[in-house]
Amino acid sequence: MQFKNFRLILILSGLILATLLIVPIMAQAPEGEAYIVQANDWLSKIAEKEYGDFSLYPTIVEATNAKSQEDDSFDLITDPDRIEIGQKLWLPATVEMSTKAESEMSEQTEAEMASDLTAEMVRGIYKTMLPGASSPGLEVTLYLNADQSARVVNDYLNGEAPIVEVGGWQIVDGQVVLNLTGQVERTYDEPVVSRLAYKDGILREVRSEPLPGAYVTTYLPFRELATGNLALPYDPETAQTAFTEAGPQGIYKGFAPAATCCGQDITLILSPNNNVIFEIDYLNGEAPIVRTGTWEAVGDNRIDLLLENADSPLMLEMVNGVLKTTADEDQYGQVGLSLYEYGPIALHSNLPAVSGTVTYRERIAMPPQAVVTVQLLDVSRQDVPATVLGEDVIDNPGQVPVSFEISYNPREFDSTHTYAVRAEIRVDGELRFTTTTQYQVLTGDAPSNMVEIVLESVS
Repeated sequence: MQFKNFRLILILSGLILATLLIVPIMAQAPEGEAYIVQANDWLSKIAEKEYGDFSLYPTIVEATNAKSQEDDSFDLITDPDRIEIGQKLWLPATVEMSTKAESEMSEQTEAEMASDLTAEMVRGIYKTMLPGASSPGLEVTLYLNADQSARVVNDYLNGEAPIVEVGGWQIVDGQVVLNLTGQVERTYDEPVVSRLAYKDGILREVRSEPLPGAYVTTYLPFRELATGNLALPYDPETAQTAFTEAGPQGIYKGFAPAATCCGQDITLILSPNNNVIFEIDYLNGEAPIVRTGTWEAVGDNRIDLLLENADSPLMLEMVNGVLKTTADEDQYGQVGLSLYEYGPIALHSNLPAVSGTVTYRERIAMPPQAVVTVQLLDVSRQDVPATVLGEDVIDNPGQVPVSFEISYNPREFDSTHTYAVRAEIRVDGELRFTTTTQYQVLTGDAPSNMVEIVLESVS
């Protein structure tokens, strides 16, 4: 009898233990406060507003579901995408950063603290071409030498000798710091220091404070220009129109490879009196080769250069805004020589830009056929449609946030006007997301970079 009672006790004990194992332990809600869902609320929007990170919405779900076990006035959330107006949520007083946000912050900090930029990547010869105020233009050649010395040749294209500056350069915090100590014949009282950001082989001036409407000096790698691996920022339509309406006279630039040293930096000047200056600089420290002569028009789009001591003329024709050697011209081989009008290069090489990101809060992936369009608008006048100053169209953008950069012409900028950026996302031509808020930029206290555009779903 005692043995049977012992067996019964064991069986009952096992049943009680099994019951305890399968009954879930009631989760305790964290400290926090109640929140009533309002119109146009969704969980990621509430997380962004309360905690500064829309990806923390699962924390609200977990806290509300735990609170619903203690208080039946809180409904259990089974689908995070479906909350109702008037629904009661429980917002934790403190939250832990999401794994995704923590990872992104870690990556950003590492990128800022330790750049992969090295001196070997940067050193070389660079070119920039700027519009001139009292001269035809300013052409700058930047030498970043292997011994960390620097040389800057400033040519105003007015027939006078270039101004040559010297100094040094180094990599600091992932940027190129250029320190010019003086000119060849004199030393500056204080060095001229500038910072340059490096991206995709191109150096761009970094100002301590952005100056809206001002050109941004941009240095293009000469070797890439000479080999044809980098396209010039250029407007062929403007050049073609100028050639047709005003004639061939003007300054043209060309870049070609060379068997020795760096390449051929070519400048062609066609004066109104039909005189020619044809200059080839191999950028090797030696004086450029300068040839003179005359030019004459042969048809609407064809000119011949009659250079001194030449057995035959150098034949050029304007094709889609570019002055090219003709098919039967053999001085530059089958590839030929392309010469670009200086004005359009200078106008488009150093444009300022508005930059930032486009995002949305919905947890929806963008398909490959999505297209993001961001426009820079002049919205100064309310009684007329906004004027578009520039746009950036991004095909197959990946996932949000999507970076954008819109260049604009400083000559169209007015510091007294009001500017804004507008964005939309279309999939197969159908509008999916758009801006519902005006994001002002450039003037007043509005930013010109790090602009974050948050789109709203149209559905």
